Amino acid sequence: MSLDLIILFSIMVAIVAYLMYSRASYEKNVVSIYEQKFQEWKEHGNKEEKSCKQLVALVYEQDYKLTIEVLDNNCIQRLEAKKFEIKES
Repeated sequence: MSLDLIILFSIMVAIVAYLMYSRASYEKNVVSIYEQKFQEWKEHGNKEEKSCKQLVALVYEQDYKLTIEVLDNNCIQRLEAKKFEIKES
């Protein structure tokens, strides 16, 4: 009777050891996958940002006279130096 219990106990210990080992290897695999995805995300996240259009002034026409209403005071010098481009649409 005691031999039967020892065999069952050893089988149970073997199953528990196997389950602990398989869970540890699974966790290591999941962590490595997430680290790899994080590295890919960092590579894609470091892309240079493109410059975007920004509204700095409005142009009005009244009685054949053009009026520029400046919204951003930083661009006044460029407007006075006539450093702008006219684009027709």
